[in-house]
Amino acid sequence: MQKRDVQYEPMLVTYVDILGFEDLVRAKSANDISRILRVFNEETAPAKFKHDVPNMPDQEHVSFSDLNMTCTRLRGSGNRGIIFNQFLRLVHAQSILLLDEGIPIRGGIAVGPATRSYRKYYGPAVIQAYRLEQSKPGPPRILVDPSVLREIENNPLLWMHDKEDELKTAKSFLSYEDGIAFIDYLRIAIGEAENSAWVIEQHDMLIKERLARYAKRKFKHIREKYEWLRRYHDRTVRSLKKGTRIRPS
Repeated sequence: MQKRDVQYEPMLVTYVDILGFEDLVRAKSANDISRILRVFNEETAPAKFKHDVPNMPDQEHVSFSDLNMTCTRLRGSGNRGIIFNQFLRLVHAQSILLLDEGIPIRGGIAVGPATRSYRKYYGPAVIQAYRLEQSKPGPPRILVDPSVLREIENNPLLWMHDKEDELKTAKSFLSYEDGIAFIDYLRIAIGEAENSAWVIEQHDMLIKERLARYAKRKFKHIREKYEWLRRYHDRTVRSLKKGTRIRPS
């Protein structure tokens, strides 16, 4: 058998999972879980239109149970705006799953060496994305590794216009806490919505319901995640009220 020559190459790796999936499995039927996973996959998977745009970058979406990973090669043609598209997809996935389904997700995004062999992705970028997703205390947020912005700065193949514009666009998706970047899905969802007041109300109602559901001491580790979400919600709404008009229903 001929020995394979497997080499690492730069990839954008996104790793996401459903927060509290074990509790969902206990509480819901197999049919319910099937539908939840279908929605989760549909919202996080890249669009399938490579046959219409032949130079679109290779993006592969792999999953196991409630774990989804997307790997994108970054050195080919057709990569312009690919990180913007991935950030936007994750904004929509977080907001739709949370507001429509009541399902919080968390994850990590990193750029670095990775490869695919025998239908398996592996490498430092996969490990780093996984580490971000697993970072404690694990609130419902998608962390963005500094390597992502460094790749934008140093890879002209990603630029729609120029480096400064691409970096500005990418940073507009981010919020920071203790120096850690994460996808600021609520602010962007509010800004995109025709009825931004409805988005705020639905997000607020879900947090109130979950804080009440997990009020007992035995649920402390779960409640902490929604306490973080409460702080994130309140901070985001305060900031938008200062600088942006909230569109009423």
